Amino acid sequence: ADLAKTSKISIVFQCLMVLSVVVFSPVSESIEEHGGLKQIALDSNIKGETIFIGLGILSFAFVCQHGAFIVAGSLERPTNERWATTTFSALSLCVIRE
Repeated sequence: ADLAKTSKISIVFQCLMVLSVVVFSPVSESIEEHGGLKQIALDSNIKGETIFIGLGILSFAFVCQHGAFIVAGSLERPTNERWATTTFSALSLCVIRE
């Protein structure tokens, strides 16, 4: 039940982030400045040979975020201080291993 709850929260916040970008980005002015949608598509950096690398990075980021919710929910006495200690320790270990 907790996993389902955190997954739903994660999806809601991701949708809110996408919505805020769509609403607050100056898309129409930007498209006109760059020669129209067709020209933008032709000049796009999306390339067939690298799209799966980008999707892999996005998938990894989602898994990390999802894992963070699970770890936060598994803390015995969850407080901001304990969460800060946990994330600092995890990031420090990643830096050391790299």
